[in-house]
Amino acid sequence: MQDNRYEEEIEIDLVELFMQLVRRWWLIALSAIVFGAAGFLWTKFQVPEEYRSTTELFIMSGNVTKDFAYLITSRDVLEEVGAELGMGESYESLAGKVSVETPDGTRVIEITVTDSDPGRAQTIANKVREVASVQIVNVMALEPESIKVAGLANYPAGPSGPDIPKRTLMCFLIGGFLCCGVILAVYLLDDSIKTPEDVENYLKLSTLGMIPEREEKDRQRDGRAAESGGRRNGLHSENGGRNREEGILEEISLEEVGVSARGEEDRVNAGNRAVQ
Repeated sequence: MQDNRYEEEIEIDLVELFMQLVRRWWLIALSAIVFGAAGFLWTKFQVPEEYRSTTELFIMSGNVTKDFAYLITSRDVLEEVGAELGMGESYESLAGKVSVETPDGTRVIEITVTDSDPGRAQTIANKVREVASVQIVNVMALEPESIKVAGLANYPAGPSGPDIPKRTLMCFLIGGFLCCGVILAVYLLDDSIKTPEDVENYLKLSTLGMIPEREEKDRQRDGRAAESGGRRNGLHSENGGRNREEGILEEISLEEVGVSARGEEDRVNAGNRAVQ
């Protein structure tokens, strides 16, 4: 029974993780597009183009084994190639450019050189073939006539790399998976309580009820409106009191003006009677 319950909890967690990714699909898509565009621009304008030139040897006697490939890419052969060409190429540098293949069921050895310059790739391939032929004859105790040139190194007609679509797709996928990882990490590290189920699972308490978020917002809005209305009523009352005070002062001023005018009129009349 406990095992079934544990499996149900795991299933719910996995569903919730999946829903987290679904809710943020736009962020995942945006991250993938940005990474893909960055990979495309970097590969297009920053990564140098590569050119391949291939030459072939044909072994007249015996079977072609891995020994031939080892001798062709050996240190003695590549160091001699670098010294004769005078390009300043080290063994490690040449070893990263030279590759050897032996097609199944044949006695042909393909020597391929990859370089950023097409002419240099052709030159290195031909020189590796010449030096390797001598080395194979000496080490394997073969007759010089047993090794023939099956094909000279070609001049590359165009770049063989980098593979822009492949690199762009890789960057696109990296951006999407990286964003998914960040989203899941943020969700798993977030231990805040959001639902009644979280209260029961983490706090071991039962919820009595829920207050809808809209209702709470309405209450807050009504409270702010009532407070604002009370402030407006207070301002109206204060303004009304000021107006009444100003009216009373105006009446008092008018009465004082009237009294002073009547007093002046009485003095004028008294002066006239005295003259008569």
